[in-house]
Amino acid sequence: QPNEARNAGILGFRMLNENTDLAPIVYSLMLFERGKAGNLLRVQTDNYDQPLDINEGIRLDLGSTSKLRTMVHYLELITDIYTQYKDRPAQELNQIELHPRDYLSAWVIEQLKVTPKISLEDLLNQALDRRYSASPGEYFFTGGGLHYFNNFNNDDNGKIMSVRHALRDSVNLVFIRLMRDIVYHHLYKPEGIARWLESPDDPKREEYLQRFADKEGTTYLNKYYARYKGKSAEESLDMLTKRVYAKPSRLTMLYRAVYPDHDEMALSAYLNAHLPKAELDNEDIYELYDKYSIEKFDLQDQGYITKIHPLELWLVGYLAQHPKATHDEVMAASAEQRQQVYRWLFKNNRKVAQQQRIMTLLETEAFKEIHRAWKRVGYPFGALTSSYATSIGASGDRPAALAELTGILLNDGIKLPIVRFESLHYAQGTPYETIMNKTPDQGKRIFAPEIAKVARGAMIGVVDGGTAGRLNGIFTDAEGKPLVVNRRSSH
Repeated sequence: QPNEARNAGILGFRMLNENTDLAPIVYSLMLFERGKAGNLLRVQTDNYDQPLDINEGIRLDLGSTSKLRTMVHYLELITDIYTQYKDRPAQELNQIELHPRDYLSAWVIEQLKVTPKISLEDLLNQALDRRYSASPGEYFFTGGGLHYFNNFNNDDNGKIMSVRHALRDSVNLVFIRLMRDIVYHHLYKPEGIARWLESPDDPKREEYLQRFADKEGTTYLNKYYARYKGKSAEESLDMLTKRVYAKPSRLTMLYRAVYPDHDEMALSAYLNAHLPKAELDNEDIYELYDKYSIEKFDLQDQGYITKIHPLELWLVGYLAQHPKATHDEVMAASAEQRQQVYRWLFKNNRKVAQQQRIMTLLETEAFKEIHRAWKRVGYPFGALTSSYATSIGASGDRPAALAELTGILLNDGIKLPIVRFESLHYAQGTPYETIMNKTPDQGKRIFAPEIAKVARGAMIGVVDGGTAGRLNGIFTDAEGKPLVVNRRSSH
C-alpha cells in the first residue's frame, strides 16, 4: 500500500512511485545466523503466492552483486600474483617478461619493487584504490562484437575513480574496464591461454579458426533448423523465393541449390511461375540451367548470388532430400559445409578478421576460468555470458547465492554449509525413536582471510556512503543503538 511504502521510506527518486500499482511488486527475504553447525537458515520467505521460490528459483540481473563478485575475483587474482612473486629479489623481478596486456601482473610486480615487504592486506587495499576511467566514450570488443555501455548516473561519466569508489556508487564503466583487465590476465599471464597468439605461424591459429567456423556455423544451422523443421520442401522453397530478388540468375541459383537433380523442365516451370513477365524461351532456360549448376559454385558463391546465407541454402536442400532428418543428423551431415562457408576467413590477407574470431573463442575460455572462481563462492548457474557485461549483471544471479557469498566474506573466506534443520526427531515415543543432530562443520577455506577482510571493508562503504546508504543505521535496538550484525564490525 502507498501509505505503508511511504512510512517505510521506499517511495521517491529511483525507488517506488506512488502513482503506480504497487501490488505486483514481489519481495523476498532470507536471514541466516552463523552457528557451530554452519549458516543456520532462520527466515526464507516471499510474497509471491505461486509455487516458485523467489530466493532460490529465479534468475535476476543483479548488477551490484555482479560487481561484488568481480571485485572478489580481482582480489583473488592479485593474491595469486602476490604469492607467486613476493619472495623474489628485485633483480629477478626486473627480468620477468610480461605480456603488455597483463596489467594485473605488471602492477603487482611494480608494488613489490617499490615495497618489497608489503603485506597482502596492504596490497589488496591498494588494489582497490587502483583507478579506472568511468567514461562511456569507448566501444569494447567483447562477446563477439563491439559493445557500448552506460553508467547508471551520468554525473559519473567524466570521472576517474578507484575500484572501491566504483563499488560504492555502482559505476558500470569502471567494472567493464576492470573485467577487461581480468580477462586479459587469464589470457596473457605467463601460463595464459593466449600467449601463442602473437606467433602468426602457430598451428593453434588454424585450429581455433576451424573451431570458430564450426561454432558459428552450428549457431546458424540451429536457427535455420528451427525455422524449417516440419515444413515440406515446397513450403521451404517458397519461403526462400519470397526473400530473393526476382531475377532469372538468382532464382535459378536458388532452385538449383535446393533441387540439384531436377531437370530443365522443372526449372522452367519454377521460373515461369515466379517471373511471368520474363519471357524466357527454351534456350534461355537451358543456358541458365547449365550456367548455375551447383558444380560450378561452392556454397559461399551460391549464398553470394542468391543473397541467402549459404548454410540456410544447404539446409533447405538437404531437408528436401532427407525430409525426416533429425537435428543430430543435420549437424553430422553439415560438418564439411560449416568449414566451407568460412573459407574466406582462412586467407592470409584476413589477419584482422582472424584475430577477432580467435579472440572471441579465447574470451570464452577466459570466462570459463572466471566461472570456476565464481562457482567456488556460490554462483548458481552453469556458465557465464562471455562478455565484459557479466561484471554488471549480464549473467544473472540469485538472492540465495548472494547470501552464500556474503557468508563466506563474513567468515574470513571459509565456506560453511547452509543448515536448514539442526536436528531431526523420528518416531518419538516408539521403540524406533531416533534423534539425528547436525555435526559441527569447520567449513572449507575458499580464499585468504585478507581477501575477505578487504572485501568486507568495501561492502561497508556501500552502506556508509553509497548506493545502499538507506540501510545505514536503520538496524537499532530498543534504545536506538546500532545492532551488531557480525562479530567483526558494528556496521
